[in-house]
Amino acid sequence: MGKKFRKPYKVSRTREDMAAYLLIVGCSQKKDQSPYPMKALDRYEGVNFKVIKKFRRERTLPANLDILIISAQYGLLKLDSYIEDYDVRMTEKRASNLRNDIMNEMKKILSTREYKEIFVNLGKDYLPAITGIENIAVCPVVYAQGRIGEKMRSMKKWITRVYCSSETQKTLTELCSSE
Repeated sequence: MGKKFRKPYKVSRTREDMAAYLLIVGCSQKKDQSPYPMKALDRYEGVNFKVIKKFRRERTLPANLDILIISAQYGLLKLDSYIEDYDVRMTEKRASNLRNDIMNEMKKILSTREYKEIFVNLGKDYLPAITGIENIAVCPVVYAQGRIGEKMRSMKKWITRVYCSSETQKTLTELCSSE
């Protein structure tokens, strides 16, 4: 008998099928000052949000990437949470006061989705808000290091890595030959 060959095929993977990643960033002082409620991603205009928006505009954010924002005013936010304009600066004391609420929300989130890795890009005043996250996460927690520009570059590389890994998961191709 002759050899049988199967054609390559594309397997569509759902968000739940892919290894998930979590990015945690701090809010930014620079904001869109519109008087109307708007999505957090649209409200914040700091450097980290510029990176996220540019990535979304040029490629698309990976489906397996969740992004949470720690806000001095609102605590823990999702990108699509609607928020008002505000002017509250994060301090170490404010972060400590928000910690219980933020950690309770984090426990809920981490219990509903399994993450392969968590990347944290926060300034020193924000860190007390998530102190102990390593104790509730069942995956590695990676912290951006250095000055703001270095942290931003690390975050961009990390998002790119997540994007590339999600693209390979979406296009699984199997070439089979017969036996």
